[in-house]
Amino acid sequence: MANDAVKELIPVKTTLGGSRVGGNGRFTAERVTQAIRETRGLVSLAARRLGCTPKTVYVYIHRYPSVRQALQEEREAMTDLAELALYNKIQQGEGWAVCFYLKTQGRDRGYIERHEVTGKDGGDFSFTFHVDRANDDRDAA
Repeated sequence: MANDAVKELIPVKTTLGGSRVGGNGRFTAERVTQAIRETRGLVSLAARRLGCTPKTVYVYIHRYPSVRQALQEEREAMTDLAELALYNKIQQGEGWAVCFYLKTQGRDRGYIERHEVTGKDGGDFSFTFHVDRANDDRDAA
């Protein structure tokens, strides 16, 4: 099912026609923004759609505020969708969803997972460490 969603984002023709500027092989910021929006912020898929590497898309994200903004907006929208799916599972009574939500959002009410560390057979935990000063630069001064 996840593969179907990915296939939906990538058309049969994997590059955006007319997206390159001049003969130097660079894309316009607008074209990269379009690819990011069409692939819902998935950089590797945007790169595939543009016919370039993900590194190239990240260069545009770093260089152009408009591209960076588009990526942030798409990721924010995806986070909203994930939260909505989680809320739906909570309303359906899915235990894992209730547990996850309480562990992450209900900590101020005492819903926190703790891990206690003890020694052998529940006894005290102790450790010893040795400081090797043979290669310490401070001794050379």
